[in-house]
Amino acid sequence: MSLQEREQRPTSPFDQGLRRLADLDRHLGDPDDPANPVGWAALLEADEAGEVPFAGERALDAFGLAAELTPVDHGGRYDRLDVLSLMLRQVFRRDASLGVSLGLMTFMAAVHVWSFGSEKQQLRIADLLLGGGRMTNAYHEVAHSNDLLRAEYTARPTPGGFLIDGQKQVIFNGSRADVLTVFCRTGAGPGQFGHSVLLVDRASLPADRIRELPRHEMLGLRSCHVAGLAFDACPVDGSALVGEAGSGAELALRSFQPARTVAASAAIGVADTALRICTRQAGRANGAAAAVLAGAFTDLLLCDALALAATRAAHLLPEETGLYSALVKYLVPRLLQETLQDLSSVLGRAVYERHGATGFFQKCQRDLPVVGLGHAGTAACQATALPQLLRLAAGPGFRGEEAPAELFRPGGDLPPLPSRASSLVALRDPIGSSLTGRGAEPELAGRAQLLVDELDTLSGQFRELAPAEQQALGDPKAFALTDRYALLLAASAVLNVWRNSGPADAFLSDPAWAVTALDRLCGRLGLPSPDLPPVYRERLLRELHDRCDQRRGLDLYALPTVR
Repeated sequence: MSLQEREQRPTSPFDQGLRRLADLDRHLGDPDDPANPVGWAALLEADEAGEVPFAGERALDAFGLAAELTPVDHGGRYDRLDVLSLMLRQVFRRDASLGVSLGLMTFMAAVHVWSFGSEKQQLRIADLLLGGGRMTNAYHEVAHSNDLLRAEYTARPTPGGFLIDGQKQVIFNGSRADVLTVFCRTGAGPGQFGHSVLLVDRASLPADRIRELPRHEMLGLRSCHVAGLAFDACPVDGSALVGEAGSGAELALRSFQPARTVAASAAIGVADTALRICTRQAGRANGAAAAVLAGAFTDLLLCDALALAATRAAHLLPEETGLYSALVKYLVPRLLQETLQDLSSVLGRAVYERHGATGFFQKCQRDLPVVGLGHAGTAACQATALPQLLRLAAGPGFRGEEAPAELFRPGGDLPPLPSRASSLVALRDPIGSSLTGRGAEPELAGRAQLLVDELDTLSGQFRELAPAEQQALGDPKAFALTDRYALLLAASAVLNVWRNSGPADAFLSDPAWAVTALDRLCGRLGLPSPDLPPVYRERLLRELHDRCDQRRGLDLYALPTVR
């Protein structure tokens, strides 16, 4: 049964999620309609003015987006990471600012509680979100960027609670949130065990002990409200502690795992909108413009293949989620930024327009890089993945048991999400081990073998660095190897999504998209692949135009869209 047919006949939790995706798309309406309060014209106006798109927030509240972020056990609809990722992708497809503000930041804050909070804390946050309240994270600091362990918030233990001091300058919805998850130092001395996470209810704080800092103006996500909060010996009850005292760093790293995966997958919605705009503007273009469109479509599909594997790994390979979530969050936003830069050449001078569809493309191009910033950003993700890759290379290596086929099948059944990842350090890499050209047709098999050989070479290079792990963590060469490994992981995801696609999906089971994706990955890796026959690009272009004409998504799922 195709995904389009499944959307019409919901039976499983995934099928029900597809029905809600379609409902959300219809609820948001036609983005081209100038009278639509959640259309491109209104969203661009809010972006230009740097104002929160309140009509968009009301629309998402009315739909019940908060229920998608709240576990089923607490009255919500969240039970699968792939469905949640697609739901937020639908919001990002409409507006990244709304997606970050109401979706991603809320989930990043709430997942701490779902994974580590007490039952009372979980019920409190479920009631808050389902009742229309707001929640956010207080993690980022301008002075220390991604360095969590230099946090300037301190929380001194006192009888019955804590006194919070310090300031953080960059908090999404900091002045609008009812509840914040606050990362702060609670112990003396350096090291990871001196930090904790507190669940802070704004309404319970004395007004003279908390101060709102000036709002930050940003190049992208300009309609998000980003400001800071300063605390002055602000009392917080002891019941605010999430998990155990001193476990803040571990809690944060574990909570980043699902958040990073969801963020990367959701960002594909921004590229979907940008590519759709350029395809409509270019029409049935030939030559260089056609090549750019086909390449961008391929990039979107290969990014989604890796995102698919990472979201399903949270259920099927929880021990390895720490590695995969870091690599997918590192690679996908970066590749999509390059893709949008390439697409800008298709628009020519129109790329500088500030209104209409091309104006919205410019907004997409500004918004997407901001999604890759912060503690879940590229540098932090590389720093998370590199030590694990060094230890894998020094131990079992990058060859071992392959990933289960279910990891690469969109919409397949999944076991329940574990309450938390079992390990912060992956002891094996089933996705990397699944990089093989087995059963592929010649054009695909040849490129796959180039990539397999590169993986073996990379394994040896990591192994040479592994004995001096601490020095390697500061070596630019090691980070370059991590970049190459992420590309090879994407290649494995592409091959296995193609390999596990049944005849019901004529496009994904056709090798054209997989051959083109591997060809582009070989190019990024500097591998000498043979010239790509024109027939593959023509197949990609035909599919791209068909989907735009038939109003279907441009990712692996190709679901119906309003526009």
